[in-house]
Amino acid sequence: MNLTTLLKLASTRLNAERGGTSTSDLAYAEVDSGGNLVVVNPLAKMKWGWQKGSHVQREMQIALEGLAGTQPTELPLKLGGLHIGAIVRSENGGWQVFGYDPKYPLGPWPQAITETQAEIGESPEEQVKENLRSDEDESHGDEDATYSEVSLRDEDVTYSDVLYRDESHDEKSPVMASFSTREIRLRPNRAERSVPGEQLHVGLNTLRLLATTSPDHAVFCDSAMQTMATALDADRVLMFIQNVSGDLAVGSESQISTENTREQLVFSGETPILGLVEAHGSSMLINRSIAPGICSRLNCSNAIVSIVRDHAIVVGYVFVVLRSDKLLGDRELETLRTQTDRLVSCFESLYGWITIICRYRDLLSTIDGSVFSFHVGQSGSRNYCFFSDRLEQISGYKAYQITGTGPGNHNWIDDIVEESDRELVRSKTLALRSGDEISMDYRIVHRNGSIRWVRERARPSTDSVGFHRISGTLTDVTEIKAMEVTATDAQDVADSSRRSKTAFIATLSHEVRTPVGALNGYAQLLQKELVEFEQTTGSALPEQIHEFANVLNNRSHKLQTLVHDLFELSNLEMGSGHVHKERVSLHDVIQKCSSIEAPRLQRKGIQLILELTDEDPIVLSDAHSLEQVVNNVLSNATKFTESGSVTIRTSIEDSTAILEVEDTGIGISDDYQHSLFEPYSQEEDWRTRKFGGIGLGLALSRRLLEQFDGRIEVESKKGKGSIFRILLPNLGS
Repeated sequence: MNLTTLLKLASTRLNAERGGTSTSDLAYAEVDSGGNLVVVNPLAKMKWGWQKGSHVQREMQIALEGLAGTQPTELPLKLGGLHIGAIVRSENGGWQVFGYDPKYPLGPWPQAITETQAEIGESPEEQVKENLRSDEDESHGDEDATYSEVSLRDEDVTYSDVLYRDESHDEKSPVMASFSTREIRLRPNRAERSVPGEQLHVGLNTLRLLATTSPDHAVFCDSAMQTMATALDADRVLMFIQNVSGDLAVGSESQISTENTREQLVFSGETPILGLVEAHGSSMLINRSIAPGICSRLNCSNAIVSIVRDHAIVVGYVFVVLRSDKLLGDRELETLRTQTDRLVSCFESLYGWITIICRYRDLLSTIDGSVFSFHVGQSGSRNYCFFSDRLEQISGYKAYQITGTGPGNHNWIDDIVEESDRELVRSKTLALRSGDEISMDYRIVHRNGSIRWVRERARPSTDSVGFHRISGTLTDVTEIKAMEVTATDAQDVADSSRRSKTAFIATLSHEVRTPVGALNGYAQLLQKELVEFEQTTGSALPEQIHEFANVLNNRSHKLQTLVHDLFELSNLEMGSGHVHKERVSLHDVIQKCSSIEAPRLQRKGIQLILELTDEDPIVLSDAHSLEQVVNNVLSNATKFTESGSVTIRTSIEDSTAILEVEDTGIGISDDYQHSLFEPYSQEEDWRTRKFGGIGLGLALSRRLLEQFDGRIEVESKKGKGSIFRILLPNLGS
């Protein structure tokens, strides 16, 4: 039978299936021009793992795109153990694809031929006989005509196929180019025989073919059970696996059973015979006397049980149910058991291989980005050989549209990468070819026309045969880029606002410092004049006058200090602060600052303790700025300590001079310590705090210390006191 007849049979049978009246014996599918499956019959689903809406394999796509003309053509491919034929669908574009077994051109389809005779015309047998009779004299001596007779033997039937091929006709000739006819002779019943070795060999090869074409466990296992049933000439083959309840249930089988039938084949609890098979280490023949429960459930007299393992873990049990109409001797049964071992062993290896593939596929599906692989061409182009399915979510293109070589495929750099980023991608590609790893962000043009940002990480590698390949991941970072732009804009606004605020404070401080300085100066002068007046006149002024003058002097001094700190901090934040670095004695600064603070501590009844090292640390700093820092820390210790002591100690560790100011004051909470050195930061609410200040001293101290490569730290516990630690580079003696 030629390909045209086979194709017509397949499509006719598909029409019957759509009506729900029959099942097809030919694998048949229709593929659109983009390689998508629009029609798939059950046998194509089972043999090839194809599903409606999915895409054909890359090799199949390439082969189909190479078809020309309107005649069916055999493709140089095999899927699921079947040869592949195809024809161009001229009316809608795309192709019709069908699979057949060339060894048995009429074997599985006598019923299909009968049903389609009305459409095809007279039967092939009659047609070939008529042609043979009419052309016998003419072609008997024709060198272009050939005859052959092929005899196939089955259980109870002998097939004799006479094949005729007339190669003198061209492709456009209305006469069929090849014909076959079959004579069927029934043989009387004969003694049963064991499974031929040839069928075992075919079964093993078929299992290997199934493993390379089946996409998942279910398709492979069902097809494998059918293959083993055929190779062993068994009634049926079933694979039991453990269900969610812990019972053994049918996972795959060579025959399609109803759900009710499957429910009856559930083995609950431990089955002793299975433990015996596992201990035995190979298949075991069972019958109704050995395992009556199992045989009763399987409705059989004899069966062979084998264990399927995946990396030494039992994943299922294969039951080969032998035909009840066969009378097999011990030797034949042992042969069947040995052949079962070989088939199950092959199935077990392939099952483990498919498991690894499925795990790899599942792993790829959990990765946010798309995994890719390509090699670099001589011109620096990228020739992709793999892209995981997530590429479609990132770019809108299917993987085969990038990895394929057909006219509808796309070049990644020239067609997908946004034009202004192509040179960047090309230069990084050349770096990959030189052996460097890369990580870069660039833009691509999505299939819908939008611009997307992607992040590519790739590294070169060399496989065991010396082939250079680039592998990596591609991740959509469009949202991240949008957030970065938003954050940058917000930061720019914040920086601009901060600069404006700082400039305003600096201007205000400058304008306020002069009158405040004059006010403080006049307050000090007033106090001096009052004292001189009393000495000159010899009479004492009212105590209230001295109190008013003292308050005016203290308050104006604090205001002057505040304005000075604001001015200094503003200059530092704007980068216009200036410090004069020199060698400064740390002990001299401590002595000067402690002598100023000692009277205040004495008035509060607080003890001042000095624990200074014998060696005077010499630090690189600005004397005035360092005094300002130490004064801030000491004044805070005095302010927030009601009783106890304030201790000043120094130490030297390696090349660092350390100054610590420890107090027994109110302490600082853990939650507030992280913001202690921020400007205008205070722990207590303004309505309830009883201590003065606006939170500038420590912030200014930190900024000043940073000018000398120093830093300030704090250790504190609420209600127990605090330790402020100043660290500066030590220059030595």
